Amino acid sequence: MRFLTNVDISNFYSNFLSIDRQDVEFIIHEYQNNKELIKIMALEQRLQLEYIYLEALFNVGSYGIFLRVVDETIEEIIDKNIVYIERQNVFESLLFKKASALFHSGFIDESLYVILELIKINPNVTLYKAMLGKIYYKRNENRFQHIKWICVILVIVAALVYGVNLLIVRPVTGEYLPILFDLGFLLLNIGFLSYILGEIFSFAAATLSSRYVVNKIKKNKVKPIE
Repeated sequence: MRFLTNVDISNFYSNFLSIDRQDVEFIIHEYQNNKELIKIMALEQRLQLEYIYLEALFNVGSYGIFLRVVDETIEEIIDKNIVYIERQNVFESLLFKKASALFHSGFIDESLYVILELIKINPNVTLYKAMLGKIYYKRNENRFQHIKWICVILVIVAALVYGVNLLIVRPVTGEYLPILFDLGFLLLNIGFLSYILGEIFSFAAATLSSRYVVNKIKKNKVKPIE
């Protein structure tokens, strides 16, 4: 391998920055194939390329790789007191993406912990509050999963009742039993209604929980002057 000059490093840095940010696959490919070169760059240049790379991983949905890399970058920007990269508050940006990546990877409690830390830093950001509500909704969804199964069972039973009336009762007796149609209709409506009410309840509970937590954090941040 030939010796890399400052010109080589500068050219690679400029070429990397010129890549269309929508071309996430190419960004990932270029970064992963030039890790050794990126390691010897100046601190701010290296962190800038790391940030672009992490954004690309996040945008393409490579949450596993993202989560394996992001903590090291976060630790370094804290240690070096780096605030802005690409005109973004890099700490908050990466922390939010970490919370979202954890959420999409199924680590709901870990995602909740990270987003609460972010809200403690800045409780007025709508994006953070929306993510908190989304997490609480997911937790409620997991807790009330049995309600959805009950709804599915009711719909299946309703279908069976209709089937019995159509395929067994009528051929045997020569006519439908109205009571079976009424029973099937009742079960079907109970199933759908239970599902809708469960969704409404989950959403309302998530919204109220997130608002309560955010307001509590805001009150704790505003200390009375003694």
